[in-house]
Amino acid sequence: MNEHFVVYKSSAGSGKTTTLVKEYLKLTLKNPGSFRHILAITFTNKAANEMKSRILESLKDISSGNLSKSNYPEIMEEAGLSMEQMTFRAGQLLSLIIHNYDEFAVSTIDSFVHRIVRTFAADLKLPHGFEVIIDTADLIPFIVEDIYDKLGHDNAFTEILLRFVMSQVEQEKSYDLTKDLSAFIKKQLGEEQASVPDSLSPADFLQNIQRLRKSVFSARAAIQKQARQSLEVIKEAGLLVNDFFYGKNGVGGYFKRLSEWPLALKSLLPNSYVVKAIEQDVWYSATTKSDIKIRIDGISPKLKSSLEAIRKNISFYAIRQLVYNNIYEMALIGEIRQLFGSFTERTRKVHISEFNKRIHREIAGQPVPFIYERLGRRYRYFLIDEFQDTSLLQWNNLLPLL
Repeated sequence: MNEHFVVYKSSAGSGKTTTLVKEYLKLTLKNPGSFRHILAITFTNKAANEMKSRILESLKDISSGNLSKSNYPEIMEEAGLSMEQMTFRAGQLLSLIIHNYDEFAVSTIDSFVHRIVRTFAADLKLPHGFEVIIDTADLIPFIVEDIYDKLGHDNAFTEILLRFVMSQVEQEKSYDLTKDLSAFIKKQLGEEQASVPDSLSPADFLQNIQRLRKSVFSARAAIQKQARQSLEVIKEAGLLVNDFFYGKNGVGGYFKRLSEWPLALKSLLPNSYVVKAIEQDVWYSATTKSDIKIRIDGISPKLKSSLEAIRKNISFYAIRQLVYNNIYEMALIGEIRQLFGSFTERTRKVHISEFNKRIHREIAGQPVPFIYERLGRRYRYFLIDEFQDTSLLQWNNLLPLL
């Protein structure tokens, strides 16, 4: 069996903790002093305490000669120990852990990250003697209050916030600013938050927003113009929308829809009948009268050219419209990040979500010996419970140690 990386897959209640305790005992009973080099990570305090209790209870049983539990003989066999060796070493290990309890590294991943943060507080630019905020609800009201305090004092920020509110209303999301801001701030506390360049100020964003807005309206006007010109070509040929393949759902209907506004992005996309006209030259049905077929054939090259140009403009428009729909949120992200920093400097309080982000930015790129030297311990074994709950950011932060 490969001892470098072992995965145990099991459902809830099937004995994952028992398996991890067994693995911990196998590793440590071979060499009791090695417990200092094992890191066991769980995801709740309850699970961490349960694992610690089970390890200590098992060592107490074994050291007293009580090997009645079914997995004790199994541990003895897999560790390659005699009964006397196992009993003696269990006593040694129990004594070592009790007298060096701070080195008994069975904890939640948050507790371990907190320990790293304490060790690297200066590198992470955290204030001396900082306090950790666990509950998001303890932080959000202060940031919302700081946002309101900026209104009227920072004109560019005030305009961005006003437009953010209007964009929420337009998208029929909410009419409650405090609720919207609270939800938005909570989102920024997550690990998958979006990032924006620190160099962009609210005034910079406003300039970019204006340019983007002009670009969106220009692309929209081009689409409408092409659609209206195509409808004019159809009209001059003495044709109606219903003369084309699938009538109002076909090419003619598509031009008519594009000539009107507003339209949802989804409605801009050509349906299968329009695509068939562009790609397979299917412009009318088999039952269409011959004189109408002739007239459609006469203008189809023009219409095809128009449809291809419209498709390009729609791609150009859609990308910019999607960015424009979220640009005010992007503008707010940078401001909220600054408010988080100001809050920490003012209160010496740091939300726990900041830890993994700061570790990733400042420590993950450091040489591994440097990290171990500062931690004061080199871990050689990692037992990770509920591995599927490890976030990508947490895993990337563990990688240098692994």
